[in-house]
Amino acid sequence: MDEVFVRKSTEDPKFVLDWLKGFKSDIGYWEPFVTDVSHGCDADVEVMGFANVAQQTDFLDNYREASYDRFFWDTPEQGQKDLPHVAGAHSMGAFLLLEHLMDDEKAKIFRNNYGALFLANPFLGDPYHDRILCRAFSKTLGRHKPTGSTKLERWLGPEITDFNENPTHMQSITLHDEAAKLLAAIQEKGGLSPVLDGMPIAIIAGENDPACDNEKIYALGEVIGVDVYTYLDTAHNPLLCHSDALDHFKSWAFNAAKYAHPKPPVYEAATYEAAREPV
Repeated sequence: MDEVFVRKSTEDPKFVLDWLKGFKSDIGYWEPFVTDVSHGCDADVEVMGFANVAQQTDFLDNYREASYDRFFWDTPEQGQKDLPHVAGAHSMGAFLLLEHLMDDEKAKIFRNNYGALFLANPFLGDPYHDRILCRAFSKTLGRHKPTGSTKLERWLGPEITDFNENPTHMQSITLHDEAAKLLAAIQEKGGLSPVLDGMPIAIIAGENDPACDNEKIYALGEVIGVDVYTYLDTAHNPLLCHSDALDHFKSWAFNAAKYAHPKPPVYEAATYEAAREPV
């Protein structure tokens, strides 16, 4: 699985932000975010995404492996050893990270690497594919059509005018069903790994998000004890379209980095390879 990156460094960074973007959207959309956060916070910022998988539906295991490599490293990159590290993710990227953080051994590595976590519009299922009629349509007539492109969707929910990079219906069902399992597991367990207790975590959502079911995001926040901040009149990515959301994130990241001061490992964690088991 090929990964794609947008990076920005400063001369004297105060911290490192490692970010994982969502499914299929162009990595170039994140360039203004990377530049703004890097300059505004004096941070080294890197956003990672995945190459477009067209209409494939068997992508998740490769994405899980790539996301593991992203956050569960043994040694930081050269020049970043003594800097605080903050992690963040959007949409499907947040779903993948949450999956990993259910596992105690992975959580120990993550906690040794990062001091804070930001989840933007975490994908835990969409409001469309919970409906029996919609699922039936998606598995038959709409299999390879982009989500948001059919008359049925426009009739049932908010219209999506730009759907060229959206997942197909079968890709959405794949993600939706795996995300539903994850949320159920989090609720049954009563949270993520207890290793993360005390770590600063922030969650945001968009009021009119057509891709994420906000009720499920609120359910996540409730079970892990984090308030979800919802930006009004925004959709699937407030950070890229709402100046208040971006300012909120920069303030949060700058302050979270103070908490994430460089420190020796606080957990006797499994090695990178030993913890690298399927979710």
